[in-house]
Parts: sequence; C-alpha cells; structure tokens
Amino acid sequence: MTTSLPPHAKLHSIINDLFQNEVIKSDGMKEYYTFSDLYLTEDQQKTLVYPTGFVPMNLFVLQQIDAHIGKNYSSRQSFVSFVKNGDGYIYGYYFDIHNNPTFDIEDLTKSKHSVKLSSGATFESANLLEAYNNVFGKTIILSLGDKVPYATLQYSHCNRYYYEVLTSTGIREPQYPATKLLGLSTNLLKYLEHCS
Repeated sequence: MTTSLPPHAKLHSIINDLFQNEVIKSDGMKEYYTFSDLYLTEDQQKTLVYPTGFVPMNLFVLQQIDAHIGKNYSSRQSFVSFVKNGDGYIYGYYFDIHNNPTFDIEDLTKSKHSVKLSSGATFESANLLEAYNNVFGKTIILSLGDKVPYATLQYSHCNRYYYEVLTSTGIREPQYPATKLLGLSTNLLKYLEHCS
C-alpha cells in the first residue's frame, strides 16, 4: 500500500475558498466573520515571532468576529500571516490583535485598499498553524493549536463553510449552526487575478 500527501493549495484558491466573509445564526445569536487584506508596517512586522523554519510571505489577512448574543455585543480581531518553510506548501500562522479599535464591517468588506491597524496595536501569537491542501480541487485546512490542544478540518462547499474541531474528548460542538458564506471582501479580490 502506498501513501502520499495531497498537493499544496495555491494562494488564489486559499483566499477564494477559505477567506470569504461568513455569518452564523441561531436562536438569539448572530456572529459575523469578516476578512480583509491587512497592511502591517515594517515596525509592526518586526514584532512578529514565527515558529522555527517558517519564513513570512508578508501577506496578511485580518479576521474580525462581531458577535451578537442576546443584547450583548463583542468583537475580537486576529490575523493570519502566510508563511512557507521550503516544502512547497503555504501555511497560515495566526496572531491575536489587542488595543485596536473595532472596524465597521462595511469598511472591511468594501475597502479597495488594505486596512491598517492603529499604531498602538499589539500582537500575541495564537499558537495556531494551518496547512492548506488541495484535495480533489477543494482547498482543505488542516490546523493544529496548542493553547488548548486541538486540531481542525475546514473547507467550504455549496455556499457553506464547514469547521470541525477535534479535541481529546471528541468532536467539539457537533450541532453548531450552519455557516453561510457572504462573499469576498473587495480588497481580497486582487489575489484571484494572479492565479499562480
């Protein structure tokens, strides 16, 4: 019996398949996941610490989660930094963002230019690494996080996003409500123009 790794996904497929804006709705709860191209200054980039062997591609995508649960509202931000390590695959390494104002969702989705963070924003490694694979033409995420050890399998299909989390006690929240895709933010469309 022979085995092999799935081929690596290309950047335009990663963006198009995995970074579309999303909404999750259930009784009394609505969460918006908004992605937008992110510009980091050289000084901001210098503060980022990566796992050994990974080299940043200097491409960043902001993720902002706006949650409405009952009458309560919260927002949190992070970003993925695309990195390589010489094996041909593109990986995503995540950082949580602190001390940055919440963006208006429409500003994130409609801006033609990369969004910028405040000069006082600080970053903390989320210790989450994603590998992007091409499985029968579909971009699949395989990820590993070590703050609370878990692994995920993620992909989009038929206007839905599927996110399965495996922990040491089994699948987490197997009845989580469906995620509906809302399309790419304008400033991410440029990555689809260069299909390389």
